[in-house]
Order: sequence, then C-alpha cells, then structure tokens
Amino acid sequence: TREVIETALQKKDLARHTGAIVADMETAAIHRLCNARGIPMLAVRAISDAAGQDLPVPSAVWFDADRQRPRPLPLLLHLAAHPGRIAPFVHFVRGIHRARACLTLFLLAALEDLPEK
Repeated sequence: TREVIETALQKKDLARHTGAIVADMETAAIHRLCNARGIPMLAVRAISDAAGQDLPVPSAVWFDADRQRPRPLPLLLHLAAHPGRIAPFVHFVRGIHRARACLTLFLLAALEDLPEK
C-alpha cells in the first residue's frame, strides 16, 4: 500500500491480513529501484511508533511526502485547533529521534566491522 498506516486499528488489520509485525513505508520503493539496476541492497530499519499507537497528527498535515519535508505551518494550525494532540505529537517525534539514534549507532558499529579492502 502507498498510504500511511496511521491508526492502531489499521496496523492491526494489516497485521491480520499479511502476518506482518511491522510496517515499512519506504524500503519497497528503494528495493525496486536497486533491483531494476542490478544493485545489491540490504535494508536496516528502526521502528518509530508502536503497533498499538495511533499517529497523533495525520501525516499529510505535518509532512510533505513529495518533498520529504515537514510542513510546520499546517502542523501548528492543526495543533492550535487540537491542543490535546500536542503532548502525543511530542512523544511521537521523540520516538522518531530515538529510532534515528539507534539506527545510526547500529550502522556505525556495522561499518566498523566491515573488512577493509
């Protein structure tokens, strides 16, 4: 699917239909490009939100997928209209930062373990 899985119910439904325990939003597109060009690929991902967790703000509100950039003004307007979503959104963003930090540490360690040519 090309749509963002935003709710715990959607995640549970996807898991029930596919047997998946995580949803990866980007790797399939990268894999198709690498495969078409005969480039070997290894994907390592980090999980930023739990299966039982709804995204606190719809992704289209706060993130421009085409430009791969945050959308600060729409996000601020949404949070001003839904102040109860501020704390959950902060928690969600912290999860992204934790996932990024863990992935970075893993990749640095993996690169150190590669044999030199």
